[in-house]
Amino acid sequence: MWVYLNVEERTYYFFQSSAWDGLKIDDLPLGWFYWALAASFYLHFHLSLSRGESRKRVFLRGVLLRSAIYCTAGLCYNHINNTSPKGQDFQHKFPPINDLRIFGILQRVGLAQLVTSAVEVCVMSRTIKRGPLLQDLKESWLQWLVCVVLVTLHTSITYLLPFPYCPTGYTGPGGLHDNGTKVNCTGGVAQYIDHTIVGRDWLLPRRALEQAHPVYHIARKFDPDGLLGTLTTCFLMALAMQASRIFILFHR
Repeated sequence: MWVYLNVEERTYYFFQSSAWDGLKIDDLPLGWFYWALAASFYLHFHLSLSRGESRKRVFLRGVLLRSAIYCTAGLCYNHINNTSPKGQDFQHKFPPINDLRIFGILQRVGLAQLVTSAVEVCVMSRTIKRGPLLQDLKESWLQWLVCVVLVTLHTSITYLLPFPYCPTGYTGPGGLHDNGTKVNCTGGVAQYIDHTIVGRDWLLPRRALEQAHPVYHIARKFDPDGLLGTLTTCFLMALAMQASRIFILFHR
């Protein structure tokens, strides 16, 4: 379905992503992708630990190695792809390395699963102890504590951290939004964090944003798969792992 939406989004308007705010069909598969991956990760960890594998081995092979593979694959894909919004057009030759885009969907998967999976592998029980209702929360209180910290951190940074030349808490598209009063504030503090940590040259090119959001005339580079959004992806993947935990605890 994701492949179909990527190919046909230029043909059917209702398959196109939202310009900025809003929700359309094309905005859903990415979340489903994260959810399916995380749910399967938990089942893999549960099976490995229940068979007696050491936590160190599961972490190195099931978490760290997988994260490295996702991040490396994402970087390679970005390097051979022209970084158009949907990845439909490819370069005839490799672009220079200084034009490499650091972030991407696979990199976000790698970083988010590194956090959530590491927590699970370190604290999850090797055996299932079926019990009364809400037993799943008793089994995962530490994981939920980590989730609360991540969501609180994301919300605090997004709405409380000041950044130059833009209003604190702004999360809009910049450009022509609000009559052009916030031209260089695309994405709010998320853009500022990415520019500060990795620089402006290693993000999604402006022309890709202009293709995806032409109505806003975005003036500065902004990567929708940047670092700050990884925190909410961690939370989404933690919810998926919780769903797998509930399934294992209460299925008959």
